[in-house]
Amino acid sequence: MQSEQMSYREVTRAIKVSMGTHGVRGLYLGWAPTILRDVPFSAIYWSVVELLRSRLIRWSGREETHICLSATAGAVGGIVAALCTGPFDVVKTRRQILLGQALSTGKASPQASVIDVMRDVVSKGGYRALWSGSTPRIAKVAMACAIMLGSNYLQRHEAKLNDRIAQLTEELAKARREIVKLGGNVDAPAAARKKRSAIRSINGRFIRRTKQQDVARRDDSEEEDGVPDDESASVCSNSTDTRSTESTGPAEKMARTTFKPFYHQGKIADGVELVVAPAEGKGEGVFTKKALKKGEFIGDYGGFVSLTSASQAMDSDYLYMTTFGPEGHPVIIDAAPPHGNVFAKLNHSCRPNLVPKELPKPEPSGIFAVGFTTRRYVAPEEELTVDYTRTWWKARPEKVCMCEEVNCKWTDPRKEED
Repeated sequence: MQSEQMSYREVTRAIKVSMGTHGVRGLYLGWAPTILRDVPFSAIYWSVVELLRSRLIRWSGREETHICLSATAGAVGGIVAALCTGPFDVVKTRRQILLGQALSTGKASPQASVIDVMRDVVSKGGYRALWSGSTPRIAKVAMACAIMLGSNYLQRHEAKLNDRIAQLTEELAKARREIVKLGGNVDAPAAARKKRSAIRSINGRFIRRTKQQDVARRDDSEEEDGVPDDESASVCSNSTDTRSTESTGPAEKMARTTFKPFYHQGKIADGVELVVAPAEGKGEGVFTKKALKKGEFIGDYGGFVSLTSASQAMDSDYLYMTTFGPEGHPVIIDAAPPHGNVFAKLNHSCRPNLVPKELPKPEPSGIFAVGFTTRRYVAPEEELTVDYTRTWWKARPEKVCMCEEVNCKWTDPRKEED
């Protein structure tokens, strides 16, 4: 039926004629050369494809195949297989022609075997005749095989992407459920954060100096006063509160008169486990052992509380200055050893996970303490950080951010709300 052009009605007539002449066997005429062509073709084709594809992957330095590599391997495999099975395709085509001629004349088709047909072809056209028509067949097979393997690669690649997307979606959904379970907010985190300007108005600011300067200051104070560390801090603090009173106004004089320095022993909140460990590029830092929920209180900043001005406090380390004092005057919490607790080791970040908070404490002086709450969910073993804002540090005369990054948010006022 492939030997001539037929309509559907003519195909039906050809089937009836074939079955009338040969019976049911007429429907399977030509199966032998077809099997001899297609089985070796598939074996040769896939062997060449797999071998060539593995070589191309190795030569290209890739870990897996690509659409171009698959298409190239398919085209070359089809060419090799078509050349090897060309004689059987010629025999199949010759049998189809003989069968078509027999059906058109109404005569019985000759029962020539595959070997007989090949001998006839060789006797009339030589051995080259066994590969007659190879050029158009190779062109067709190479293109078809390249398209087939290229399409197969695209389908498998798309299936892998869909599986990966489904996996990531499931992991994201699981993470969102965990965050919600821990009290976090997974929707619009930027909108949930307070504006930077508003936070700075109640936070006060950290003032950090080098460790060497702080040790030298305390050593000088001990040599002059001749008192132990815990007593020298008290003496130094009291003397600090009474100096330079001539340049202060009436409100500040009254605040200094009524304010009594005291030692506030900060503590870690119940259930919170913190550890001081090396922080890359920062010396030491504070890390949490357990996950922390958003808005969870983790403890307060311990230290020696005194009333002074920022300029008078610049020779100390581990300070926190607030505006919670009487008449709005700065209150300094000196957390330098031996007064401070673990929160004195908190490092700076322009994207902190902690927010300082005003904590009412029943202290004799009535001064509010400074505590810390989480501004987002904090994972286990994550470092806890706060925003020092622009301040003096490392004996530098100008105000800079502790991160010293060129693109820090403090270098551009428009970024202060980030």
